[in-house]
Amino acid sequence: MNDKEKKHARTKLILRIAGCCMILAGLALAVTGMISLFSFEEDAPDLFWMAMIGFPVLVVGIFLLLVSFQRAIASYAKNEAVPVVNEAAEEITPAVQAIAGAAREGLEEGALCPACGTKNDAGAKFCDNCGQPLCRICPACGEKNDAAAKFCDNCGGKL
Repeated sequence: MNDKEKKHARTKLILRIAGCCMILAGLALAVTGMISLFSFEEDAPDLFWMAMIGFPVLVVGIFLLLVSFQRAIASYAKNEAVPVVNEAAEEITPAVQAIAGAAREGLEEGALCPACGTKNDAGAKFCDNCGQPLCRICPACGEKNDAAAKFCDNCGGKL
């Protein structure tokens, strides 16, 4: 353990001890104040003020304990969530692979003719079936565009 880890462990220990002490003191004060309030005497409760101090002290003690156990709580939550995420990933993997394969096949197959829907070779400029152009060349910049495009993807000029 290096100095930083030792200091961290010491701080956690101090917070845990202080938290436990404050919880015990808060409980003692709160119980004493509540007993004074609910005891059936004729006069007004004289120790009710202890409950008014005890409850905030109890809350501060609980907060200190939560802070001191924050790493353990986060680690537990992570360890509970990781198997669920891994299981979901295992279930989703085949679907993702199928989608990726379909996309890859679509890219490898080439272009579809916008006029007749025939599949053409990837580098083809005209449809094998109807002879229509598969892409339009922009007269302003020379960029290839889809055959159905009305404006250039590159410069925005009218095709």
